[in-house]
Amino acid sequence: MSGPTASAPHVVVALRERATTPAGDRALLVGVVAEATGVTLAEVEVSRRCARCGGDHGRPVLVRCGERGIEGIDLSLSRAGRSVAIAVSFAGPVGIDIESVDAAAQSGFDDVAFGPAERDRLATAGPPELRTAMWTAKEAVLKATGDGLRVDPRELEVAFAGRMRSAPPRPALVGWPGSPVPVGSFQLSALDAGPGLVGTIAVIADARPEIHLLAPDAQA
Repeated sequence: MSGPTASAPHVVVALRERATTPAGDRALLVGVVAEATGVTLAEVEVSRRCARCGGDHGRPVLVRCGERGIEGIDLSLSRAGRSVAIAVSFAGPVGIDIESVDAAAQSGFDDVAFGPAERDRLATAGPPELRTAMWTAKEAVLKATGDGLRVDPRELEVAFAGRMRSAPPRPALVGWPGSPVPVGSFQLSALDAGPGLVGTIAVIADARPEIHLLAPDAQA
């Protein structure tokens, strides 16, 4: 990873092999936070907090990060297959989502995931990766706001910038009547998540942040 300047808004992203337990994935998250912030593993504490009930589940929350502190840092994590994707954002609230192309191709998926305009686009879109990209964009946005799937994903409308057949496609949120912030505040970036997987990073920010991908063997 090329080291970002301390003042540059950026998001650090890591793709790792999924652990066998949730505790193992949390340890991976702690390691990535330590690597991204330059503190030791012992100085990082991560919890999970449900926005609805306050319980120890839901999105990851940074509780302690050495002398650097937790202000201005947001976390997100996603699992698919044998992979886990982790985002540490210094640019604003973040959501990351990865999904397998096969999972998004299941019968009936489009009916519960996409609105009429999106289904029309997908009918002529070509590669099945576009369907998965559209879905991960919605999931990433809803993680960034903290809503998750308490919001019907069909309320969100996603399109693609540039050529529809580009790989990976670059998504954009173009509509969400119930959005808690202006739709233009969602900065979406495509993530190459590996064979058979598609990913999206969503950050709530005034401008698109830099994305810095940690090397696969990076360790804190």
